[in-house]
Amino acid sequence: MIQTNCMSVSINIPQILMRPSLRNERRVLTRRCHTNCVSQPLSGYFINTQSWESMSSAHQILSKIYAVAREHPFWPVSVVSAAALFGVNLPKSFHRHIHFATDMHTSTSPRKRIPIRFHYVKESCPKRKITRAFRRLYQTKRSDGIVAHPYFPINDRIGILNGVVVTSPLQTIFDCMRTLPFEYALIVGDQIARKFNVSRQKILRFACKRRHCWKLSATLFKLGFIDAKSENGGESFCRGRIIRAGFVTPTLQKEIENPLFALHRHSSPTLQSTRIIRPDYVWTINHPKKSSSTTRTRQFQHIAAELDGKGKYFDRSVLASSHTDTAAVIMREKDRETALSLKNFKLVRFQFSEAYELQGDALIEKLRLAGVPIVNRWEARRRERLLARYTGHKTLLRLD
Repeated sequence: MIQTNCMSVSINIPQILMRPSLRNERRVLTRRCHTNCVSQPLSGYFINTQSWESMSSAHQILSKIYAVAREHPFWPVSVVSAAALFGVNLPKSFHRHIHFATDMHTSTSPRKRIPIRFHYVKESCPKRKITRAFRRLYQTKRSDGIVAHPYFPINDRIGILNGVVVTSPLQTIFDCMRTLPFEYALIVGDQIARKFNVSRQKILRFACKRRHCWKLSATLFKLGFIDAKSENGGESFCRGRIIRAGFVTPTLQKEIENPLFALHRHSSPTLQSTRIIRPDYVWTINHPKKSSSTTRTRQFQHIAAELDGKGKYFDRSVLASSHTDTAAVIMREKDRETALSLKNFKLVRFQFSEAYELQGDALIEKLRLAGVPIVNRWEARRRERLLARYTGHKTLLRLD
């Protein structure tokens, strides 16, 4: 069971949808939808059009989840919907349905009016324990009906987050690993493990207790790649591409001492002035011992790869927070490259589009040309089998 404090999960609760209890009120609001004054994102659930359009895509998704979950207080939110409540951002295509857990074997097909899907999780709906937990949580309700409260565990499968019953962080990671493609499942695993400070060993111990669950062997294999050091979803997605392509799993955020830090240089914003440098991905190259010492000194001992986003160069809010401009950021990155080369590092930069488009062919080719080490043939076949997108079971694709 995971114990958390108030700082464990920081989530902005959006304005949720309204569902009138009277049928006539719902009919009146439905007629107003034709005048674009009111929007109906879900059947029977309404919100002011201006408020709805001003929301971000992530807040719109959360609004739908909170609205339906509040109407069904004993349905634990699960899989990608639970991940969204924990603050994990996934593409909108994964949120076509709202996912709930149930301890009864029922149909997983979506409902006709509201897009809901159920997933079997043993002992996920103990009504007495849920009622008792709500009574223990004495909170002041907000005007929109949501109780603001950090995650409170009920058992190792479910808990309460902001007044909504949700599957536990460990259960959410386990379910997403079974149902999502590897790259997106790694985003969920890394971010939840980072927010709740969950170790990989604790995740594996939780999964090993579910011996009779569907696709357990592939899930255990995927869980072994979770790393809480990943700083954002983009880094996790690209690491998933790298692992799937057969490269050795990189070390994340490795601390490297800056050789230029001790130099007496003027305090220019264009110089790398940090004591420690942390590249996104690092590999160590084991050169053959037969080569002479002179040859080995000319070869790079490490390869570093970095996900290069446009935000740090052109995003005004990012530049304003660091009190700098685009030119200074570019020059500081050049100085950082010099520091890495002095420490015998070969640096490879890539963009997210290179990892996302065409199954990451551009990224894979860059790493191959840089000489990033690959796994042996046995491990490559194992990854090809256990990380397969299509494993012969149609339900694996139900969230894709």
